Amino acid sequence: MKALKSAAATLALAALAAGSTGHPAEAALATVEPPYLPGAVETSGFQGVDPLRDRISFYSNREGNNEIYTMNIDGSNQVNLTRHYSQDRSPDWSPDAGKIAFYSNRDFNFDVYIMDADGARQTNLTRHPNADILPAWSPDGTKIAFFSNRTGMGDIYVMNADGTGLQRLTTSGAEDNSPAWSPDGNRIVFTSRRDGNQEIYIMDADGGNQTRLTNNDARDGSPSWSPLGDKIAFDSRRDINQEIYLMDTDGSGLVNITRNIYDQFHPDWSPDGSRITYTSNETGFGDIYVMNANGSNPERLTDNPTWDFHSDWSPLCTRVSMCVDKIPDPYQISPRPVPQAD
Repeated sequence: MKALKSAAATLALAALAAGSTGHPAEAALATVEPPYLPGAVETSGFQGVDPLRDRISFYSNREGNNEIYTMNIDGSNQVNLTRHYSQDRSPDWSPDAGKIAFYSNRDFNFDVYIMDADGARQTNLTRHPNADILPAWSPDGTKIAFFSNRTGMGDIYVMNADGTGLQRLTTSGAEDNSPAWSPDGNRIVFTSRRDGNQEIYIMDADGGNQTRLTNNDARDGSPSWSPLGDKIAFDSRRDINQEIYLMDTDGSGLVNITRNIYDQFHPDWSPDGSRITYTSNETGFGDIYVMNANGSNPERLTDNPTWDFHSDWSPLCTRVSMCVDKIPDPYQISPRPVPQAD
């Protein structure tokens, strides 16, 4: 399968020279519009949510190049936030939902940017001649972790949310990427090729105690920490096609929660931990889906003959304890029928 988000570091470097794809150029930047948020929206299947606050960000090439979009959690009101002719990818919400980090090659190489949640004030934070990609906000909103190849190979760095205070966290000599914070901000899960194939690792937020969690001949990628801090979702090809898995934070308790014949990748948890969004090629393209955290009740949110990637749910609960009573038992695994190939 092509253009997998979990291999985004390689994809980003290959696309560095992509440049303009015929989109309206600089004039588009002057017409960035805030998302249209309706008053009352029917959200069948999503009871108890606020359509004015609950948004999912993602990136899509539906307009010819990759742009950052947001939508309601039922898939309605999809809005292009970046409106730029360059490549804008991998959105990540700030903890207060007021800003979105992403990466873009609009300044001729990939840098980490932030913008307001309505697309305003798009600002380059890194400004480095090498590639800086895959930003991830810390839970307290003060720092952003990201991948960079500024030392030759790929390492994970962290900086203050204004771009200052840069620190290098990994020095393995191999490609370390896809950082994701634990809910308490004390640890970071990431991927690394230091042992040959791509595996999932965990480390302290200062780079200490780097420990491998997975050990499989297949590629494991796109780790995402659950809001309760007890599970990590990720994608893997260990069952031939790309599937979404859950494991405990020590690498135990591995479960395949998608179990079908399609490719699924880049899982992201809802703020209350009850659902997971992901991209699937079930239709022949890449669309955003949402399912319960046990893999049941998958629903398609986007429907475009292009690719929609890297969904990220906007924060809703400011404290995990506010969400706990909404979770009946999201990890109770139930069987799903395996679709038959035509």
